Amino acid sequence: MKIPAQLSEITKEWLSKALSVPVKSVSIEPVPAHNSIIGRLTVAYAGESEIPEKLIVKLKTVAEGLNECCIYDTSPVFDFMIPHYYWDYDDDQSGDSILILKDISGTHAPLLTINDMKIGWGVPQEKHLNMIVDALADWHSHWWRNSNSIDSPYFFQGETEYKQRVQKYHDDWAQFDKTQIPDEWVVIYKNALKFVKSLWDNHIVRRYAEDHNLTVIHGDCYLNQFFVNDESAYIADFDSIAMSIPADDLVFLMATFWTREQRTIHEEKVLRHYHTRLNKENYSWGDLLHDYRMMLLFRVFHPVWDANNGSSEAYWKTKMQCLIHAYQDWGVEATFCTEAG
Repeated sequence: MKIPAQLSEITKEWLSKALSVPVKSVSIEPVPAHNSIIGRLTVAYAGESEIPEKLIVKLKTVAEGLNECCIYDTSPVFDFMIPHYYWDYDDDQSGDSILILKDISGTHAPLLTINDMKIGWGVPQEKHLNMIVDALADWHSHWWRNSNSIDSPYFFQGETEYKQRVQKYHDDWAQFDKTQIPDEWVVIYKNALKFVKSLWDNHIVRRYAEDHNLTVIHGDCYLNQFFVNDESAYIADFDSIAMSIPADDLVFLMATFWTREQRTIHEEKVLRHYHTRLNKENYSWGDLLHDYRMMLLFRVFHPVWDANNGSSEAYWKTKMQCLIHAYQDWGVEATFCTEAG
């Protein structure tokens, strides 16, 4: 079937073919989205159907949608943590993709918004926080040393790709207007650019070669990617999945927008909750903390890219301050400076 280019092309005839049930009518309400075309469908079926009347359709015209389709193809395994899907299709040549999912907006609400996090409302209720950490740990646990069951890209494909990533950090930093930030932060970034070079040989190449303590990460795991009620939590938006180091998702979850004060109260508790729930024999508490420090070294460069690519100063500078404070508090520089030579 042809993938619609816009919501207006999702007619009752098209939807009948996609869902394999006769559709009498369909109304579509556009949903604001950053890098997708999303609509909320209200469907009337010509006869009885087990498919609900309320659905979400997600159209993407970039290749990241292919990753998400891979995830939803496995949804029978994950119905308890991602919304059930009813149809998906992707075009390997164009990169276009479409998903039709259960609309959970009637029962679950976004945990937080990006605006909430920017103004410091970054910590949800403890009950909800524990629920999403459980969901994330269960997700990581399922994919632990289980990469062959999904066509997931690797965060670090090889030495050449790693060097390209490091060069991109250098290029982004060269482009960045350093007068926008304190001199102390400039020094931190200059040192971080030295430290990140050594990680391939010292920590990453063997780990990837042996598929050691890796999993499928969400890859964009901000708190606004979770939908909750008082009984369950769902994870959404899998455009950025990759086989990688699990602590990367935890850095997104906490260090990107939690203030130093918020992390002091909540961060270690969340990490311990996650580690207990994950429960992997060969992944110690010390292993998790080392990974957390290592992924802070990578993600501290993220706000530089944000600033260079049109994000508001309120967004990238808030994120940068939070990440730099986490970088300092966790002793990232002391951990990796000796290796850098």
